[in-house]
Amino acid sequence: MAEATEVVKVVNELINAQADQLWTISISVIVAEVFMVAHLMSLRSLHINYWIVVFFISSSALCHALSLVFGYLSKGALIKAMISFAQGKSWQFPELAATFNLYQVALVTLGLSIFVLCFFFYSRELAKAITAG
Repeated sequence: MAEATEVVKVVNELINAQADQLWTISISVIVAEVFMVAHLMSLRSLHINYWIVVFFISSSALCHALSLVFGYLSKGALIKAMISFAQGKSWQFPELAATFNLYQVALVTLGLSIFVLCFFFYSRELAKAITAG
């Protein structure tokens, strides 16, 4: 029984560590993207390219924000399973936690992909957003 408990603890620690790492990535990217959008929106004249960049960077930030939500929901599902296990019930890995983890990883990947593609195609506009004063 003690070995099974240790395995459950390790699995939970691994999943929580993954969520925490993805949170760190998402939060830092969200901050940078909000900064860029704010600078682009503060320019006196916005060309169509700027609006396209604002749309894509905002979409990327939304993906990262949703990934934070799914990471939180995944942790909640794990906590619920751990409480059930602590009450003497048999351990069952919550499928909901796995699904939320998948959504979290997918959204972080999508958000980063959107940002990289936007940076590749609209680097001039993003450089202006970063250096706008």
